[in-house]
Amino acid sequence: VILDNKSSFDSFGTFEIGRVVKDMLPDGLANETKSLGVLLYDKNGMLSNQLLKLKDIIEYLFESVLKVDIDLLPSTPSVNYYLDKNYYRVLSGGIDVGDLFTIHFTSSDQIQENCSIVGFEIDFTKLANVKQVETKFEKLSKYPTTKLDFNFVIPQDKCYRDIISIARSIDTALNYSVSLFDIFDNKDGTKSYTLHYSVNSLDRTLTSEDIETFHKEVISRFERDNISLKK
Repeated sequence: VILDNKSSFDSFGTFEIGRVVKDMLPDGLANETKSLGVLLYDKNGMLSNQLLKLKDIIEYLFESVLKVDIDLLPSTPSVNYYLDKNYYRVLSGGIDVGDLFTIHFTSSDQIQENCSIVGFEIDFTKLANVKQVETKFEKLSKYPTTKLDFNFVIPQDKCYRDIISIARSIDTALNYSVSLFDIFDNKDGTKSYTLHYSVNSLDRTLTSEDIETFHKEVISRFERDNISLKK
């Protein structure tokens, strides 16, 4: 599909749902599972942007559409056409249901030199055994929302799962949501994560003091894990 479309688009995504033969059963019949495969292609090799987009897609699919939890566990691929870097097992309800990967440059260069290809494959047969998360409805605020961005330097021993867990554990009575906006590779081997917070209150418009207090709480929470703002 990428070969057929790469001359028409600099960047695009594709997906397919179908049956995959994993192995053979003891009775000699094929062990078929229904799987979803998703690939994102970028001619200019914008790998970090592609990975962020892919993360948003899989989190939306699991959390908003299928109503199940998701956990991305850094791992090592068992095939040589996936890069060791940016490879994750996809877990839901404690069950390993697939993987998220970057196609190795030796394979992607055969399609387009210096392009980037990322994707994930999910075993729907396993996913059917995952219990749905209880849906909770919250009242929407009629008051304005304040948006705040934080650029943190992430140590090498921290992964996305650690950072997003910290980001969602701010001690505050205010309503807030957080998302990963950007990733930047620093020269010293660390990464810089830009986190985007949306903050409001159910009963009033936020004051400058509210916003400043929330800002300090976010920084303080990350400092407890030895993570500081980028200078």
